[in-house]
Amino acid sequence: MDENRRPAPTPRRGLQIGRILGIPVYVSATWLVIALVIVVGYAPLVQVRLPELSTVAAYATALGFVVLLFASVLLHELGHAVTAQRLGVRVRAMTLWMLGGYTEMEREPRTPAGEFLVAVAGPIVSFALGILGLIGVVTLDGGVAHELAVQVAFSNLSVAVFNMLPGLPLDGGSLVRAAVWKLAGNREAGTVAAGYSGRVVAVLVIAGGLALALGSGNLSQIGLIFTLMVGVFLWFGASQSIRAGRLSRRLPMLDARQLARPALTVPPDLPLAEALRRAQDASARALVVVDTDGTATGVVAEHAATAVPAERRPWVPVSSVARTLEPGMIVPADLTGEGLLRALRTHPTTEYLVSEADRVIGVLVTADVAETLDRKGSTR
Repeated sequence: MDENRRPAPTPRRGLQIGRILGIPVYVSATWLVIALVIVVGYAPLVQVRLPELSTVAAYATALGFVVLLFASVLLHELGHAVTAQRLGVRVRAMTLWMLGGYTEMEREPRTPAGEFLVAVAGPIVSFALGILGLIGVVTLDGGVAHELAVQVAFSNLSVAVFNMLPGLPLDGGSLVRAAVWKLAGNREAGTVAAGYSGRVVAVLVIAGGLALALGSGNLSQIGLIFTLMVGVFLWFGASQSIRAGRLSRRLPMLDARQLARPALTVPPDLPLAEALRRAQDASARALVVVDTDGTATGVVAEHAATAVPAERRPWVPVSSVARTLEPGMIVPADLTGEGLLRALRTHPTTEYLVSEADRVIGVLVTADVAETLDRKGSTR
């Protein structure tokens, strides 16, 4: 399974095993777990199909299949990554995990055509690998090589077909998004539509698994559990896509200048009580510490100021509750939308100084940004 959209800014990727074309490759601990399950579950089947093999050889064959499966998933993700790079999209990393892998891109493709090409590249690679496996099935007479060819063909063709199902977070969902985007001229509308179709796919996957288990009994308990896990993953991934699509519609409304709290500039040695009194008189909701040259050096966090007992505030200098400005804590006043969110994610903190031409505009509080997004982009 593949999920190639919007990873977290600082995701827990796992263990880095190397680089391909300059792209870091990570393996999640969950992949190692599923690899162990495959070896333990597949080795007895190898012994049934190839009774001439010893137990050790059967487990070695199962391990060989895991290695080939690892390579297949990696090549699938590499298809996404190379296509994205050809379109000018920087790829941060590729990660393999329990249900497949994902390619972490710095941004989304800017056109429906780019979206289509990046999404379809992975399944095309898997389909090509499946065809190579089928060629091996036809040309090899038997033995371990033939058995591995069967598994490579089946696994890659299954991945190609499954990932083309029309719903996010699958690649087929990205194709739906690209189509709606092209027709409606709105990427966010495409994301929401593909998210809802992903929910339909999730329900069908779960219903299909239950039908097989309860009706014909052809699905093992492990298979049923895995199918339910996949269905639940698809449902939550689709729901996240719907929320992200609706939220993205409101991103242009985010404006650093508009969201900034009015701020009062104060010298560092001013008593906190006096600073708060002046702020109240000036209807300011934030304090910015400046040096003798008028250069901002720190921002007073509201929670830090209010945490000081009232009786101590006349004796506490405002600098003692101010956070020193660091690189990334100064936000241009004209920053809006996705650019504003990207700046906040790159340097996460609670308050930012909003400035324009070295002039203090105000203080941007992340809680205000979150409240704005929750209020305007909320969804069930």
